[in-house]
Amino acid sequence: MDDSKRLEGRLVVIKRILIADDHAIMREGLRHILVEQYPQVKFGEASDGAGVYQQLAETEWDILILDLNMPGCQGLEVLKKAKHLRPHLRIFVLSMYPEDQFALQALRAGALGYMTKEMASTQLIEAIKTIADGKKYISPDFGTKMLEWAIEPQSESNLPMLSQREEQVLRGLGSGKSLKELGVEMDLSPKTIGTYLLRILFKLKLKTNADLVRYAIQNHLIT
Repeated sequence: MDDSKRLEGRLVVIKRILIADDHAIMREGLRHILVEQYPQVKFGEASDGAGVYQQLAETEWDILILDLNMPGCQGLEVLKKAKHLRPHLRIFVLSMYPEDQFALQALRAGALGYMTKEMASTQLIEAIKTIADGKKYISPDFGTKMLEWAIEPQSESNLPMLSQREEQVLRGLGSGKSLKELGVEMDLSPKTIGTYLLRILFKLKLKTNADLVRYAIQNHLIT
């Protein structure tokens, strides 16, 4: 059976997919794309975080397709709580935000995949098939970026896994400077500084900005 997948030694059949997005047209579009691949699947909808929690409390969903930008909630918090409520739930984030801004945070919070809404429907089908099999999904382009981050020329300081730019950002953010302040100092946009921040978190296996500050203090990077 094509939709039968193994998870932790059990045979699991994909029967229910919950779509969480605040735009009704987007929910309908996703349902239309997926129903051709999964004609026997029951689809549900939620337009905000409260709706997601209610659906998870009432029904055993197999896959949650989650938008991070819904009104009245922070998407990553919804993701974490959804994972807490249903530990075996496969969560796939479909967001307007570029992967280099939120993908790593979403994956570390428990998502199995991340994709931007501008991707083609064929990629969505591929992504859902991948996470249905219990595997992680990121786009090939973002996978290439992660590889580039890992092999970028390294710093010659006591942080050999970081580039010189990344170490400068780490020291600046660790000392309490904001993205904007550090951007002015380095003549870079706050968005670029944010990208460096995500690369640092990825390379050092950190999860939050607080972890970064703690790391900077413990490693005597703040003067």
